[in-house]
Amino acid sequence: LRVNIQNGPINLYDAKLGTDMATLLNSLQPHRIPSNATYPPPKVVTFSSDNPDFWMGHYDLELLIPGGTDLSGDETTALFTSIIGITRLLSTLPTLFIAEINGHATGSGNEFLLQCDMAFAGPNAVVGSLEVGVGGLHGNGGIQFLVRKMGMAKAAEYLLATTSIGAQEAAEVGWVNRAYASAEELRQAVDALAYRLSLFTAGSLNGTKTAIRA
Repeated sequence: LRVNIQNGPINLYDAKLGTDMATLLNSLQPHRIPSNATYPPPKVVTFSSDNPDFWMGHYDLELLIPGGTDLSGDETTALFTSIIGITRLLSTLPTLFIAEINGHATGSGNEFLLQCDMAFAGPNAVVGSLEVGVGGLHGNGGIQFLVRKMGMAKAAEYLLATTSIGAQEAAEVGWVNRAYASAEELRQAVDALAYRLSLFTAGSLNGTKTAIRA
């Protein structure tokens, strides 16, 4: 399954995107899929964007300001809960998640890509965390997942200095799996990998994912 992110000029991680993502991931839970369903749950989900500048944007800061949105207090709490649930679902669902990045993935976008099982970058990809620069913390496991990928000292170098980097450097330090020279190459490589994975049994894929995460 390919999920194409389309949410305004910067693919802002706002209430709409958060709610839609939670709805999508919850629908992939095995107990929510009828036993007589025509199609089984997808073995692989790829997240992409046709926006040449943004893969997934930062968190909507208006959600942090009382009265900044039309959401009620209960709706805002429910949204925060669903976003925390997204982190858990990406880690535990028996589906492999691939981030296909060819634009900015900073802030919440970076947190999301780090939770995916794999990430591949095109020539326009930019990854990073800006939170320390505005007096905040990289949330939703962004710090912990980055430390797992590149080690404590390297993660400190990028997170504390709020340094954003391009695809090639991200691949070299382990932030993403690989970098590709063109969007076409990126798409072809990710599609080929997703197809190869789809040939294997769901049980062996999920068992291996679970062991890697453990």
